[in-house]
Amino acid sequence: MIGGKLALRLLLSALLVMGAVLWIWAALAEALLPLLEAAIEWIDPHHYVAALSIERAGSDTVLRMEAGIRRMVVMGGHVTPADPRARAVITTPALAFLIAPSVALIVALALPTKRWLDVPLRLMFAAALLFPMLALDSPFVLDAHLWELHRDAHAPDATLPILLWSNFLKNGGRIVLGLAVGLFLLGASPVLRRRSASHPNGSMIAVLLYKWLQNRGKQAGTLHCTVDSHDGAPGVAIHRRPYTS
Repeated sequence: MIGGKLALRLLLSALLVMGAVLWIWAALAEALLPLLEAAIEWIDPHHYVAALSIERAGSDTVLRMEAGIRRMVVMGGHVTPADPRARAVITTPALAFLIAPSVALIVALALPTKRWLDVPLRLMFAAALLFPMLALDSPFVLDAHLWELHRDAHAPDATLPILLWSNFLKNGGRIVLGLAVGLFLLGASPVLRRRSASHPNGSMIAVLLYKWLQNRGKQAGTLHCTVDSHDGAPGVAIHRRPYTS
């Protein structure tokens, strides 16, 4: 019975997350393109991004990158000099980069909790971890395609760390990464709840949601603690300060 309920929760969570991804992913991807370009050039001093865009390729939506060499590359004893005329064009499925965040959100929604407040907190912190998950994926996978060109041309037997990481992600690693983040949120949700209530500078959004939920629970008689906003009432103290980035 428990397994059936969990399977149903997973199914409903997957449908909800996939619907949300299909709704917002294009706008999200376009907004993240400048950050992705900066990340690629930060991790790889040998290449630069000449163009990065989201395009349609038949029935697929792909991430298209045009890149050049800004510093000479030595591979298998062969030297490829920096040449402003040289260009490499890489295309890869765009939605693949959202696998890990989607899995993390599905797990955060579906796994049972003793406190209903844990679910929105999990979702908020899963959203906060969206950028680290993407940073561990898309820049390295795109950049790995460039290094594959050098390896295949000059050192077919060479093994590079970035290629190993890229192969791991493309062969199930994204699901593993998403599951790891989802399970982390499951174990960390009680801690997140306490820290959100007592340390507002740690997450202003979480604190505001916590206060609203606590007040709603107090009115309904389901929660027995109150929130103190310097008005003398007992309970959890939340110190309001202007948010600074």
